[in-house]
Amino acid sequence: MQKAFLIFIAYFFTISYSCGQCLSGHYTIGNNAADYLSLQAALDDARAKGWQDTLFFDVLPGIYAEQIAVTNISNTAACWTNNLPIVVQKDPNLAGEVAFEWPVEQGENYILKFEDTRDVQFRDIRFSRTGGVAGNTQCRVVKSVTNSSIYFRNCKFEAPELALPNVLTETDSIASLIYFSKDITLDSCVLIGGRWGVGSDPNWDNSKLNISGCQFEQQVFGGCFLYYFYGEIDINGNQFNTGLGTDAVAIRLENTSASTQIRQNHIICSGDGIRLNVYASGNYFTVNNNFLITPNGRPFSFLGGTIANFSWNSIKSKYGIKWYSYAVPVVFNSAISGKYSGGIFGNIFDVSEEPAIDIDFQYIMDNTYFGANCYVPKPNQTTIARVQSPIQNWDFASWVTPTRDKLAVQKAVSFVSGTDLHLTAPDEDLNGKVINISPFLGFTFIPLKDIDGEQSFPNNPYPEV
Repeated sequence: MQKAFLIFIAYFFTISYSCGQCLSGHYTIGNNAADYLSLQAALDDARAKGWQDTLFFDVLPGIYAEQIAVTNISNTAACWTNNLPIVVQKDPNLAGEVAFEWPVEQGENYILKFEDTRDVQFRDIRFSRTGGVAGNTQCRVVKSVTNSSIYFRNCKFEAPELALPNVLTETDSIASLIYFSKDITLDSCVLIGGRWGVGSDPNWDNSKLNISGCQFEQQVFGGCFLYYFYGEIDINGNQFNTGLGTDAVAIRLENTSASTQIRQNHIICSGDGIRLNVYASGNYFTVNNNFLITPNGRPFSFLGGTIANFSWNSIKSKYGIKWYSYAVPVVFNSAISGKYSGGIFGNIFDVSEEPAIDIDFQYIMDNTYFGANCYVPKPNQTTIARVQSPIQNWDFASWVTPTRDKLAVQKAVSFVSGTDLHLTAPDEDLNGKVINISPFLGFTFIPLKDIDGEQSFPNNPYPEV
């Protein structure tokens, strides 16, 4: 009995001592007077001890030459508190910048690497690769594999602008600024340079990507390239000014199977705006309320076996959209008759070379819902829509019928500029126009706000003045 009691006491004090080691509250990083000299030391300590409540590492202003590996951090059983995160942030009480820099040519290809880690956040920090030459593939800033709930807010990611893509092809995402395989969120971040801004490793798990309020600039191939990504994608409210050639794509998805929203983005690209190749059914796909400016390419190309819609976008481009939705048609809503595999409605098409809508096969056109699009006339333009097989062309008069693209208009519009597609003045045919959106209101992926984040339904589906 006495032996059992002593074992219990020893166990009790072991557990108490272990819990007493849990980190909690705010710790500083950056010099000999701080709690930790380096971020790596702080993260290693968190892995060893665990933490209670949200744990804050406040980094003192300065530029740090450090390569950081965030591995096997998921809190300990003794300290676990509802998956509350570690937050690494610039010390909120001090002025000045916090930056982590690492040379392109030195070490493994990252500044910040996550592996087998969850619930870690970074706020108000710059990460920069320095040096390097054109063609160098070591421009990655963040590498994240087998992780979940990784979050960046108001961070900046930089790598050398690589003038000529002479090593990798545009389908390689390995040299992205941020290269990930599972759950990641970017909130109000800036990404400059690199081959791609964000690239994914093939991942067949149920993953989540959220990119909102971010800026993408000076990428060689484009802003986002997602390859074999499964789960959920939400890309909303971002600015893309990207691409160094006509092969570039601002947002590219290849062989994905993800419920996807691409909405309220301002996209300028030297090649195509959005290119989607999604092969699995059962998910939704929507591209809504975007500005798409592609003077050398298409604003949107879609190939997929999932229910999709392309609506309330403003387009100024060389070519029109490419549409190949082969999903099994379904009943959208009892407000209209028939079944559809997708919809194209409420868009402004300012397209230099005809047609505005290019469809592969007749049955795809028959299974697509068209409504209330605006087609800006061009000199010598005769074709609004085209089916490739069997070849058919429609001018505006023959395209619009009581059952196809009802309430469509053909008229000139006045944009603020070639890169700002807000209207310069109210237009009775566009702003304030009532269209029948009831067929789509039953779908949760229909947004209720315009590109400015303002309420747009039911009377203002087009971009406001």
